Amino acid sequence: DVTVFTNQAQFGSISAPAIGTKVVGDRRTLTINDIRAELGVRKGSSFSEWRQAFVVVSEELISQREMDYFNFFARRAEADHGTRSFDGYGSFFEATRGTVSLSTDLIPLDPLDGERSSEPMTVAYPPFGERDWRGLVFDSPVPSRIESGDLLRLTGRIDPEFLSGDYKFLVFRATRYGSSPSSAVALQTTVSGGRFSVSLGFAEGQVGSYAIDMFVFVDAEGEPISTSTVTPFFVERDVWQTSLDVSADSERTMVQ
Repeated sequence: DVTVFTNQAQFGSISAPAIGTKVVGDRRTLTINDIRAELGVRKGSSFSEWRQAFVVVSEELISQREMDYFNFFARRAEADHGTRSFDGYGSFFEATRGTVSLSTDLIPLDPLDGERSSEPMTVAYPPFGERDWRGLVFDSPVPSRIESGDLLRLTGRIDPEFLSGDYKFLVFRATRYGSSPSSAVALQTTVSGGRFSVSLGFAEGQVGSYAIDMFVFVDAEGEPISTSTVTPFFVERDVWQTSLDVSADSERTMVQ
């Protein structure tokens, strides 16, 4: 539904009035049914297939690693789940509430002799890579989602290429989307020989989408030095607990 002002001509030919300009008059809510009643049902041809191209300007052929970037997002576009952003936007399938599905294909330059890409890729909730945080190198990929009650264990080392110096402390801070910074989950750990190890835990009431940023300290008196921020990281409700809640609701319904 769209809310519009009844007097659409109050600003004359100005399409973008100055900030602070008062809007006067009544307003009304228009629905898609109002539009159909006014203009009729949409008729004509409909498209079921689109082609999208990426143009890469380079003096030489791009590497397989670079090509994997485009292949990944082509595969990700057709995923029906696991592609939510930090602010909650999900897959095309989820956005249309399951009424429309989307499939993609990678077409080779030579459709006769070329081979289409069939390489499997993890596009639903892919883990963060060991070097996705600038200034830190993790011992293994970091999961991008956990269940509430579980621990996110982070072990690795300071990357001297970006953070040269001797650091004593490292702080991880997880800020949930839509929540105030004061409610962020923060945990401090010591750095010994350039290495760190810490575990972050989230309670049942802390389900949501998070951005995780890190700070290093030369000493207890020094100013925090920001490394980088990664997102989205998801904390989801425990699947086992959810099944128990559904069973309890069923039992209550039966009793009633």
